[in-house]
Amino acid sequence: MITSYSGFTSVTETEEILHITVRRSQLFPTLPQLEPSVRLQETLAINRRLPLGNEKAKSEMLVAPVLSEIWLRNEAHSTLYSGYTLDVDREQGLTGRCGFIFSAENNIVVKAPIITIVEAKNDNVDEAVPQCAAQLYAAQIFNERNGRNVPILYGATTTGLEWLFVKLIGSVVTVDTDVYQLRALPELLGVLQHIINYYKELPPTTDAL
Repeated sequence: MITSYSGFTSVTETEEILHITVRRSQLFPTLPQLEPSVRLQETLAINRRLPLGNEKAKSEMLVAPVLSEIWLRNEAHSTLYSGYTLDVDREQGLTGRCGFIFSAENNIVVKAPIITIVEAKNDNVDEAVPQCAAQLYAAQIFNERNGRNVPILYGATTTGLEWLFVKLIGSVVTVDTDVYQLRALPELLGVLQHIINYYKELPPTTDAL
């Protein structure tokens, strides 16, 4: 029995438990790149000189600075949370902490609509796809319970150096065929900004969509 998000380790099992479909397709064929700030470049250059042998270190030293950069560019339209618990349905195992959550609301606590979830992993971005899919599914339920129907949710699994993006529409999870690299920072930031832009263009409430 799966008791938390970390228990989702098999795509097939995740599909069966949550009644979703997981497939692969290219999510972002062509996107404008976004040049990183000098601050981000310097921060990453310093942090990469530190020991990065576990998920916590990579999350703090590599992932958090990238996400903070995107949040600072979109502060009026989003809030970034780190390590918050998202308990939605214990019977289905939809409970536990999420690495990072973006919300389209500016609040101290996580409120709907949740728009993006990023989960830092140690070695393999593909292995974390079932967990990311489960977290996105939980975020969809969370939003709907709080009166916010967001048509598309995005997530990502990352080792800090590699990023794999995931999209949820209804009961279909699409895993990107492209893996983005930290060394190609403008491309990675371009994807993250594209995701935030999607939510900035939605009406203040999405209930009518």
